Amino acid sequence: MINLEKAKQAFAAYVKQFDHHDEQIQLKIKHTYEVMRYSEMIASDLALSDEQIKLASLIGLLHDIGRFEQIRRYHTFIDRDSVNHAMLGVEILKEKDFIRTFVEEGYDDIIFTAIANHNKFRIDESLTGDTLIQAKIIRDADKIDIFRVNSTHSCETLFMCREDEMKNTLISKEVFQDFMTHTSILSEKRKTPGDILVSHIALIYDFNYPICFKVLLQHSWIHDLLRRFEFENPNTKRVIQQIEQEILDYLNKHQFYS
Repeated sequence: MINLEKAKQAFAAYVKQFDHHDEQIQLKIKHTYEVMRYSEMIASDLALSDEQIKLASLIGLLHDIGRFEQIRRYHTFIDRDSVNHAMLGVEILKEKDFIRTFVEEGYDDIIFTAIANHNKFRIDESLTGDTLIQAKIIRDADKIDIFRVNSTHSCETLFMCREDEMKNTLISKEVFQDFMTHTSILSEKRKTPGDILVSHIALIYDFNYPICFKVLLQHSWIHDLLRRFEFENPNTKRVIQQIEQEILDYLNKHQFYS
């Protein structure tokens, strides 16, 4: 049986050890609870059992538990410059059976697999059944809130650059081409702050469940992100305009407007 209140209390106790004055820590605490909420929403929309809905919520609570130690050790969210935060999270939960602080036995494999897959470029093709569903749910819930985060936090925290650097950024040709062909963007391809921004918007191409689009359409997050910076470079301005139009066309073609 899953006791979500007990799990939330355990999570709150765990994160007390980290610096709550750090914007990155604040961001991840808020993000965790939002992803937990969106996970429950998606699972409910899929008409899963009560136990599976609770499991989705629990995975949402735990999916980024590795982020806090990553920030403390490396002061960055960029995995390639530090550590794979998903795998670090699994290690933390396995160490000294820490997972038992959050939930009783019987759910470990699905939880660990879903967390390990939530930040992969492509979900593990070998996953099936409830494990596959839970992995898809956490990937979607995480992405929904990333759009919110992108419109509410500082440039330094989100894109690892100053705002004036973002205003003067370029967008790599390969990144732009991937975006325009509705392809998620590999982190290794990102060379500029503008590339990071575009890669975040491209997350929309990897949603699994239609309800995610309904949530996006209830908010102005994408619009706010694209209009957030006054780009100085004429080519970047042109590319951003094309990206905004492509997103609108994509939503229209897939009939996600309500």
